[in-house]
Amino acid sequence: MRIRSAVAAVAAGASNPEEVAARTGLSLRHVHYHLHYAARVLGFVEEAGDWFSLAPLGKEWLATPEGTAADRVVFARALATSQSLRDISSDLLADPEPNVKKIEERIRMISRAAPETSKRRAQT
Repeated sequence: MRIRSAVAAVAAGASNPEEVAARTGLSLRHVHYHLHYAARVLGFVEEAGDWFSLAPLGKEWLATPEGTAADRVVFARALATSQSLRDISSDLLADPEPNVKKIEERIRMISRAAPETSKRRAQT
């Protein structure tokens, strides 16, 4: 999982996007997606400007073997406790299949993203 590799790079000492890109082989664009828009939102890393540090939840997540039930439990807790995700879709984990159209509308309303961007983000 790319999010996990970006968080692991921060845990190993990478503190900015360029260092994370060098350690993971991810493009700088993808580092920004994985750190800014995923790991930070989920509470795995903390951000101060363009500098990142490992958050306690990130340390806990990395301590679990990847792909295990423990990994999924920590990741699910991150999803459930993310304020940003609650703002967009408080019912994300409540329904077997979240209403993608509803999530798309919330993303557009909160972020003022273009319709196509909101649609793409809601589907991922």
